[in-house]
Amino acid sequence: QPVEISNDVAEAKIHSPLYTADEMANGDAILNIIQDSVVPKGIRVEVPIRKFLSASTTGLESNIVVFLVVYCGEGRPLTRNEADQYRSTTETEVAKHVPLRQNRIGRMVSKPVPYSLLKGLIEERANDYLT
Repeated sequence: QPVEISNDVAEAKIHSPLYTADEMANGDAILNIIQDSVVPKGIRVEVPIRKFLSASTTGLESNIVVFLVVYCGEGRPLTRNEADQYRSTTETEVAKHVPLRQNRIGRMVSKPVPYSLLKGLIEERANDYLT
């Protein structure tokens, strides 16, 4: 099944009553929020890579964590338009727990890629996804 890729970037200022800073930073909470609150049954979510960037490296006021979110059509096909709707809803839901970088909100998901090619694509272009 084709998968869709979205970059969701959250500042490290945690204001979640449900998740710890560690759960947010390692991607587990992000995965749970999306899988439980955003996508329907038959769509699987993965957070295959995440990257912590310190304020001193980015020049921003606070540390940030960058997540690569992958939407997978597991029990049914997934269109790019649907995935982009999930990305938009993901931003809304995740923003309830951590502030999002405004310059990253609203970016359309990537073009669909076959799941079998995902690992190689991530390895090849990880830095592109995480900036």
